[in-house]
Amino acid sequence: LPVIVSDKGGMPEVVESGITGMIFKSGDYQSLANRIESAKANSNLANKSYLQNHSNTFSSHAVYLRHKQVWDVVMNPFLK
Repeated sequence: LPVIVSDKGGMPEVVESGITGMIFKSGDYQSLANRIESAKANSNLANKSYLQNHSNTFSSHAVYLRHKQVWDVVMNPFLK
């Protein structure tokens, strides 16, 4: 199923709009309704490429790379 999240909190950092899900403006119920209608009408959101993009985003390798990136930024000054 497509993921539909608001633009508040940490979810926009996880969801790529149009790739791994859809983002709506918080408090804008018409925007939410539009995203729901779009998900219902657009079969591409449920096809294999959507699922593939979503699984690549959360694969163990992708998570490792993001954690390593943070580690490098945080620890680099201390390792010099």
